[in-house]
Amino acid sequence: MKLVHRPKYDHDRFTHMIGASCANTLKYMRTVSSTLDLKLTCGNKSWLVHKSIISAASGVFSSLLERGFKESQQQQELVEIQENPKIMGIAIEIKDDDPEIFGIMIDFIYGCQRLINHGNILGVYSIGKKYLITSLVLYTLEKLRFLIDDVILFNAVQVSIEGSDEDCFQICATYMLWYYERIRTKPKYLELIKVDHPLMDSFRAALAQKTIIKTTTTDKKTSDPVKTHNALWVL
Repeated sequence: MKLVHRPKYDHDRFTHMIGASCANTLKYMRTVSSTLDLKLTCGNKSWLVHKSIISAASGVFSSLLERGFKESQQQQELVEIQENPKIMGIAIEIKDDDPEIFGIMIDFIYGCQRLINHGNILGVYSIGKKYLITSLVLYTLEKLRFLIDDVILFNAVQVSIEGSDEDCFQICATYMLWYYERIRTKPKYLELIKVDHPLMDSFRAALAQKTIIKTTTTDKKTSDPVKTHNALWVL
């Protein structure tokens, strides 16, 4: 009998396997109609889900389902809850969210990470914050670090300022500092830099301590210079 080395325990690999198994289980549960006890409707779309899973994922839905109250804001109902005998549970109608973004949130809760791109990442991030889904918030923040560019930068800053969101703003500020020489000439930046808000105060303080250096991007194969640009660093 040939002896082989005992493989080294790979924590990350096994963690990934367990996570994938849980995701597959959640996806399967959505196909078992007898266990579905909650109907969520947003716009012209509806989803049959599990109260226990939605409550565990979202602090907002947990409160809605446990207390059975109607959320209101300025006398306008945003959520309507009623009995739904067809699924032996209840139905909740969401009245102020984008159905497409809401659907991405539901899919994420059930382990399906649908395509998140420039067009929807801020909406997905915002709805994660709104419904207190920590895992979705952290996932979209990490995704934003790679997707952020000149196209969505100023919308992301606006989202940060409106919600006084330091985590999202830190990503935006880092991008603006790194590409300062290019960003500072844009009309939207010239308007933004005048905004009176604590987050912008911190950004202006960082600019006051700036130093600009030249950086060169090189070709990985030949090591030849490809592009030179100015980068701003905070001392």
